[in-house]
Amino acid sequence: MLQPWLSLLPMLFCVSVDGTDYSTLHMDSVTGVLEDFESQLKGTPDQTVTELFRELKCCEGELCQLLLGPVTSAPSDVSYLSEPQSIFFKNLVNHEVDDASLVEHGVVLTPDGTTVSLSPLLAGIAAGLQRNHTETYSSVVQLPPTLEPLFATTIAMDLGKAFLLFHTNQSQVTLGPDGCWDSISAPQTFILMGAPSPLPDAFINGAMDGLILGTYLAEKADPPSNISVLLKDYYGGEGLGAESPMRSNFRRKNFAALVSEEKLRMQVEDSLLLLRRLNESNPLFDGLTDEELRSVANQAVEEFTALYSVLQSSHGACGVPSPTEEHPRSFNCPCASCTSTTLTALQSHAEASHRVQRTCAQCRDSTRISVAGMTLATAMLSEVMDTSTRGEAGTG
Repeated sequence: MLQPWLSLLPMLFCVSVDGTDYSTLHMDSVTGVLEDFESQLKGTPDQTVTELFRELKCCEGELCQLLLGPVTSAPSDVSYLSEPQSIFFKNLVNHEVDDASLVEHGVVLTPDGTTVSLSPLLAGIAAGLQRNHTETYSSVVQLPPTLEPLFATTIAMDLGKAFLLFHTNQSQVTLGPDGCWDSISAPQTFILMGAPSPLPDAFINGAMDGLILGTYLAEKADPPSNISVLLKDYYGGEGLGAESPMRSNFRRKNFAALVSEEKLRMQVEDSLLLLRRLNESNPLFDGLTDEELRSVANQAVEEFTALYSVLQSSHGACGVPSPTEEHPRSFNCPCASCTSTTLTALQSHAEASHRVQRTCAQCRDSTRISVAGMTLATAMLSEVMDTSTRGEAGTG
């Protein structure tokens, strides 16, 4: 198994004394916890990430610190998260898919109607804040000179890993699928609509957003005062930036503007080289030459671009294209047995109703291809390791 990750905690849902329902997996719940965290900490965005990672015990291993540097603060007994808030966040940074139920954990519904994974999103924000810092992590393993941590922590490393598993016949699906929420008003369970890959659509959405926001933070002279403000503006507000505002419902367009195929191909290849250096004894890399790793990277980028290019519509809850216009539109149900409900999603400066489908028996009973292990973004945040060979029963 290529650095797969075990669950930090069972999927527990709690209701805090202030009335916040932490079983509701919505971006508003995330920003609400962050607002409370930031109001107590009274620090900069860098300090918010540092303290959040410390409390969640994130980024304590070699891979994460190689890419992000020592982002965690010194051990402390001070806690800015309540127990329910800590459980809520630990569950969200632990991205995985349950084999039996097809439930994808570690994802939230956003105001624009799309679903995103939190682990690559937070990793990208951390990488963006750390990009201009000079402090490094001492290790015998050296980063490839052209590898950019912001790419590796969000999309490049996990994309390369997904296709490496496919190349070695340990996975039968490379990318996708999307899924359905059990409820739009109070989402708690997200079920995939088909055979899952190591990179479901929600993870790719979060990885794109992580790279976009990380780049924004690295280049912005005066970034938002709080991470919660950053997320609110990006996902449900007027967007980031004065001239050409960046909003989540235009993630593919903004991602394409930042990332060329050539650049992504180089970053995926470098990420695979780093993984091999860190896992020299892993059977996954037995006999793989540099040329074969380069071929895997080429295939990964070609298929990723074909499926998630700016020309393809970005999908929201249960396969419905995300709102990119000021007017509501109706969509055909992908499954004849699905029922409809109304999703109210924020668009630009107005609200509009969209027809979306709840999950149906046909979706839930889709054939499951077993792909064990968590994504590497989760791996870097969770730091719970198992060095057994990948491909047995587990989560993807």
